Amino acid sequence: MSTVESVKWFSLVTVELENRGRPDLVLAVCGNKSDLHEDRLVDRRAGRNARGGGAVYAETSARTGAASRGCSWTSARRRCRRERSSGAECGGRRIADLGKPGRTVKRVLLDALASLFSPICGPVDKLRLAPLFLTVLTKSVEGLFDMDETDARTCLRETYGFSEEFINAFFVPFVEGIYLAPLEDVSSRMLHFVMKMFAGRSASLPRDGMRTVVDQLGKRATDLGVDVRYESRAVSIAAEEEEVGGGGGGGGGGDAGGRGYVVEVKSRAAGKRAVRARCVVIATDVDAARGLLLGGEDANGLLGEGRTEGSSPSRREDEELPPRRSVGCVYYGFESPAPILDPVLILNSEGGRDASRRNTREYPINNVCFPSRVQGGYAPRSHELCSVLILENALNEHGRDVDSIDRSVRTQLATWFPEYARDIVDGSRWIRKGAYVIDEAQPANYRRDRGGAGCANVHGGRDCSTFRGVSLPGGVFVCGDHMATATLNGALESGVNAGDAAARVIVGTRMTGCLQT
Repeated sequence: MSTVESVKWFSLVTVELENRGRPDLVLAVCGNKSDLHEDRLVDRRAGRNARGGGAVYAETSARTGAASRGCSWTSARRRCRRERSSGAECGGRRIADLGKPGRTVKRVLLDALASLFSPICGPVDKLRLAPLFLTVLTKSVEGLFDMDETDARTCLRETYGFSEEFINAFFVPFVEGIYLAPLEDVSSRMLHFVMKMFAGRSASLPRDGMRTVVDQLGKRATDLGVDVRYESRAVSIAAEEEEVGGGGGGGGGGDAGGRGYVVEVKSRAAGKRAVRARCVVIATDVDAARGLLLGGEDANGLLGEGRTEGSSPSRREDEELPPRRSVGCVYYGFESPAPILDPVLILNSEGGRDASRRNTREYPINNVCFPSRVQGGYAPRSHELCSVLILENALNEHGRDVDSIDRSVRTQLATWFPEYARDIVDGSRWIRKGAYVIDEAQPANYRRDRGGAGCANVHGGRDCSTFRGVSLPGGVFVCGDHMATATLNGALESGVNAGDAAARVIVGTRMTGCLQT
């Protein structure tokens, strides 16, 4: 990495190997002298280019031995995968590769044939992946949501014929890691949706972290002159007695006429204050939205104003809210190399034959990834970041004690990566950077007792001028993942709907596409 000429040489060798090398050749690129930071001349883009060309890439040091072992291990794993199996040994178990994203229909068929040698379950189940991927790749998103709805496990078993063993080994950790719920409580439409997203495109991470998404939206808003206030909580919403100016018409099912609204806001710095507005968009979780609209123990809520005791408002006040799923995540930082150098998501398929080996106190891990292998900026130079996802049942069995969770996670990881076991269980080497238990992280998209009714499974979003089947006063709108699908896409989609509706009220003109990227 201290000689630019070596990069030019590497480019020539790569072309030669592609033209004359064996088709099963595994290319490993080692950027040596990683310990000489001050003498570095090779740009980090060289590593990204190497990975983009399909090579194993690691920044190594002959003096310290950094990354050499991991690079060799990953190269050997790829070699084994290309010879007979699509996996490698990991603590006596195999890491199986069931194909890559960004696939065409032809690629799906080839991957289905290649996956016959995958160590997960039998060849019949592997072949049945082809009809599933053909369905999600040939149908539009709208077409997938027009399909009959059932729970995901029933769909996989009865529509595609997968065995219970394969469902438990692959689909359970994959789908539950996304929707945070058992397959019996996941909509078949949402199953097809997420399979389409992963099959058709590569997953990635924002360069500077997920906060980048929020910062980007905030900057666009402030650039447009929006007054963004932080550390403030809306306590209540009330309709003003007198009409206010500013456009009319459109949006809202109730009768607010030209009146505006007074939002009581509370902050630590300024205490309580009133904010007056022609329109109000409630972009919160479903419980906060219900409190502001339908009221709670301390307030009536906007729709409860003027209600006398025992009266029955014209709304479905008693409609049950969809369950919310909780999740935990533990992050570890450590010196390079990572046990896995590929930018992959590792699913815990140990529950395929024995359900007690996943999502329990002793075996809490659902999936693992190393974000620094996707975006190098997620860890300091010569360091890595590991992310471990834990589902609700394991959290509860640990009493949501992060220290207890941490010990079990380390123990399980050490069995997966025995070469790194000593470092993993050593808190001074694999340093816990953060441990989070997020309550009610995501609304349910299906309920086994009531189907998809009222759940976050509506592509395109629900009518933002209603809440739980109740029409809202004119100028009041609701958005959030609970109003569309239990995804980031659903939350943003719902927000665009509410923003567009508010714009129609304020300026009387539909601002189509004003938030498109």
